[in-house]
Amino acid sequence: MVVSNAQSSILWRQVWGLSAVLAAVTFSWMAYGFYQPKILQDLGFVEMAQGLGILQGFMGAVAEPIVG
Repeated sequence: MVVSNAQSSILWRQVWGLSAVLAAVTFSWMAYGFYQPKILQDLGFVEMAQGLGILQGFMGAVAEPIVG
């Protein structure tokens, strides 16, 4: 094992930038999940809205633990 005495430099601009992108994606998916069923129901696709909600919930329950 190699131990280095060099002080590690944290690139804070990149950390904050990546955090901002992650927050934007997370909030976008939350808004999508909230408004998609309402939009589909307004357009007359009630059955599709229910089916997509169940499918997305199942896919999220399976995929999210896998991808972390």
